[in-house]
Amino acid sequence: MIFIKSTNRIAVIILTANLPGGESHGYLKSPRSRNYHASVNPVWYGGTATTPAPESCPHCLNIGGSVARCGKIDNRNYDYPPNAVGGVLPPIIQACYEQGSIIDIESVLTAHHKGHFEVKACPITPGQVATQACFDSNPLAFVEDMFYGATFDPLYPERAYIPRTDFPGGMKTGPGGTYLFHHRYKLPDGLRGDLILLQWYYITANSCKPKGYDTYAWPNGFYPGDSIPICQIIPPDGRGVPEQFWNCAEVEIKVANGCGASSSPPAVLPSPKPTISLPTVTSTTTSTVAITSGATTTTISSTTTTTKYPNSNCAAYTGVCGRDKICANGMCCSQWGYCGTGEAYCGMCCQSGNCFGSPTSLRPTPSPTNLLPSTTSTSSTSGSTTLSNPTSTTSTLASTTGATMTTTSSTITTTTKTPNCASYTGLCGRDKLCAYGMCCSQWGYCGTGDAYCGTCCQSGNCIGNPNTPSTTSTSSTSGSSTTTATSSTTTTTTTSSFIGELVLNSSARCGTSELDAREHCKNVCSTNSDCEGGEFCWVVHKNYCGSLPQRVYQNPIQSSVITRCGVSEEMARTFCGEPCSWQCSKPGDSCIAVHSNYCGSSYTEVGGVTTPATTTSSTAVTTSNATPFAGITTSIPSTMPTLRPSLNPAAMPTTQSPTQPLITSKPTPPGGTTAPSPTQLLSAKPTTLPSPRTSSPIDSPPANSVAAAVEAVLEANKDDIDNKILLSQEPSMQWVPSTIYRYKDLLDGLRVMYNNGVANKYFFLGEDTPNGHLYGLVNIAAFLAQSMKETIQYNACDENSWDRINGKYPLSNSCGQLGQSYQDYKCSESDSYMECEVNKDMEITATTNAKWYGAPAPLFCGPKTKYPFTGIWDYIKECNKPWAMPPEFCTVYPGQKAGGFDNSSPFPNSAGRTDVEGCCFWGRGVIQTTGVCNFGKLNYYLGKRAHDEGRDSRYPNINFCETPDAICASEEHKELKWIAGMFYWVESVQSYNVGGWNYITELKKFVDNGMSGTSFIDSVSGIVNRGCHNPPCVTGDVDGKWERSSNFVKVLTVFDI
Repeated sequence: MIFIKSTNRIAVIILTANLPGGESHGYLKSPRSRNYHASVNPVWYGGTATTPAPESCPHCLNIGGSVARCGKIDNRNYDYPPNAVGGVLPPIIQACYEQGSIIDIESVLTAHHKGHFEVKACPITPGQVATQACFDSNPLAFVEDMFYGATFDPLYPERAYIPRTDFPGGMKTGPGGTYLFHHRYKLPDGLRGDLILLQWYYITANSCKPKGYDTYAWPNGFYPGDSIPICQIIPPDGRGVPEQFWNCAEVEIKVANGCGASSSPPAVLPSPKPTISLPTVTSTTTSTVAITSGATTTTISSTTTTTKYPNSNCAAYTGVCGRDKICANGMCCSQWGYCGTGEAYCGMCCQSGNCFGSPTSLRPTPSPTNLLPSTTSTSSTSGSTTLSNPTSTTSTLASTTGATMTTTSSTITTTTKTPNCASYTGLCGRDKLCAYGMCCSQWGYCGTGDAYCGTCCQSGNCIGNPNTPSTTSTSSTSGSSTTTATSSTTTTTTTSSFIGELVLNSSARCGTSELDAREHCKNVCSTNSDCEGGEFCWVVHKNYCGSLPQRVYQNPIQSSVITRCGVSEEMARTFCGEPCSWQCSKPGDSCIAVHSNYCGSSYTEVGGVTTPATTTSSTAVTTSNATPFAGITTSIPSTMPTLRPSLNPAAMPTTQSPTQPLITSKPTPPGGTTAPSPTQLLSAKPTTLPSPRTSSPIDSPPANSVAAAVEAVLEANKDDIDNKILLSQEPSMQWVPSTIYRYKDLLDGLRVMYNNGVANKYFFLGEDTPNGHLYGLVNIAAFLAQSMKETIQYNACDENSWDRINGKYPLSNSCGQLGQSYQDYKCSESDSYMECEVNKDMEITATTNAKWYGAPAPLFCGPKTKYPFTGIWDYIKECNKPWAMPPEFCTVYPGQKAGGFDNSSPFPNSAGRTDVEGCCFWGRGVIQTTGVCNFGKLNYYLGKRAHDEGRDSRYPNINFCETPDAICASEEHKELKWIAGMFYWVESVQSYNVGGWNYITELKKFVDNGMSGTSFIDSVSGIVNRGCHNPPCVTGDVDGKWERSSNFVKVLTVFDI
């Protein structure tokens, strides 16, 4: 409840909490369904590929069936359970059952609309989408109702019927009045597997009764009723009646006593003798790399051949892992055909991969397409050769261990530039690389044609160079070996592959996660069977795979930066645009929220791009413990320069590494750093902000160093402000980030109210004293603490209709609630020239309203010629009746589930009004601005009137008197909803000085005395909620005093002060 000061009266505005929803919703609680699991301890920021994307409404999956076997809500289809980085979540086993056993199923309904449950099963592989035919072929049989005693239906053995809410003895309930159910089902006898999907299905019976309800022997308290008709058509996707819900849970089903064993292969397994003689298995891998040093280009080719013979101590070797898979890079295939790492996979009888310590360990890992040369084969050699002179060198090795022989031959091609060319530096000009398709001329300029790509071309797609290398190839084996040697002459040129213009690609790709598949441009796939073991086929975000050289990351780490500069999201992400918060320094760039990426991680580029060796710092590249070319040490930059396409240079970064954030941020990677303290910020030079456009105070950081330090603290904690402070509560009682109130708009509003102010009053951001910056931060914390209680938690901007008269909601509540009249909130005589004139012809409908089941429609106003009188909002009216003749639907506002207008007779509000003429000045904003005086002042100082009368105007096109709804409705100026609240704050709170209690004085005392106790914030809550600093006032005690105090502590904690 908010009080806004005006002459001779106090305006009261109340926003009530969201009432519990009455929608028929439910979910599978145990074993946890995919959607319910995603709602338990949700991770709203900083999740990984194995973290479920947070689900705020686990009970809302009433679309499914033919479009989503596991249920769907909004854009979240749980056939493909989303993870926190935009991909598909790997399987998470929720329970293990023994084959053919009787299992427990626990269900929750958040509202009760009768009906029954069914459970079916389908064996799948990771990433596979189950078909309904598979589920239908494996129904579970209902056995027992543990709570209410439902009986078995021999005609429909899969059904577990639920009782009515008036069941004798009562229903078992959980938190929030939810209804609880516990049934037992029997698993199909022949079903078992490492990954079984259980499909939970709930169909309601309040709109119509499903087939078979007329033949079931209903126990006492179960029958839905004779007045409900039999359903004629059951919508296959859930769109229509009766309402249906789908969930899926991932479980495993084992043989008897199998659930006590680990699902992973054991570390040591028995060693049965093979019963048949196995053929030998031979694999060959060839790798090539080009190295340029000085005036010499050296190309090294390596071929590794491995022969695998049967080993009597290990299980049968098939050449693949499992039925038809190859393990992903870095993994091993165990004796039993599973991909993984560690002793159980890479130890005794390891079949393939980076095996160690076993008689069959020397097998090369297949090289992924277009990657750097594989370095995972193991070899032994004596001595070493260092490639330091431009001469031809051959290196050959072979080693034999157990039953495996590996032969590796290396071919090195040396190319020497002709001496009549200019000095070759490896770069173009002083420090540049040419774009794709271009060449660097002798003199250091990029271009095409003979002048650039001809004689003495330094790099790129060079042509016509008189370079004639010689090639020597040698093959040998150790021990009993045969050696052959050949010699040939070839012409080799060093080129940069032309890939062409950037083209967006959205093909599904293989990987261990969506991020891995996209950032490494892994192989294109259609299903999981197209991928190697340990990988899945991922639907990926749009990317430039195929247009740019493939990147190979060394120890990639997901970037914590979530907004970057660029001309598009794909460009900002791919080229690691500078981190940003609201604007960018390069013309044409925008600050864009980007998908997860590896920006900041070291990588090399492959795919035909020459890597120059001349760098300021070179280190040897090593991607495993094995050396790709025994006896040869090569020097390759650990972070290779990146070739960029020939696009707008101003919009492109010049280096691979992203620029540092403009303002110190508070990232949340593992082992993340904490934000700097306010004292450190003050003692240091103020943080540099983007260059402002002087025409807009939103783009202008505070010039005052104290205010700049305050803003820097906000910037350092902006993610926590968005994800821990600016939260709203869903009808499901879950807390989620508000969709209306966001940090960026808060900062914009603060800048307007600090730089411009309203009525010569400004938001207080501190002063130049030892604790000056803390004063500003505490003022913001007090403001946010009240805002969180008043509007943010309800995700509301417009005032809700909450005042009930004899249990009914008058439609004329827009004129005023609790006996007030908002259009009569006039200014004092001295300020009366600023107030709005009431236009009786104005017609406005509120932008926001409450969303509980049957919640009143948004407030509205209009002339008597259109609305001679108004009635009530009937919140219990059922409007969603598509089976009616004609069909009926809820159409008053989006998301409406019940309720409707009833204008059959006039019904007065608490002030006696039945019309809504001139009633357009209800409360709006984060702490709500109400009445003709306050909207008039906004217009006089910030809006169209200021512009029309020749004063500086921040919003010259907004007439706050004619369109007060701009505060909540404007998409261009989202900061207005904050400015409205800050205007109230500077008018009524910062200026408060009553009975010896001065707000600014008391704020300073609170800070200077160590910021302890609740006296200060409780007094502020009294001013905001009751109009006095020492409630109970005339109007009573503070509403939600404890919540406001807790909010205050929460904000101070996030600010780290």
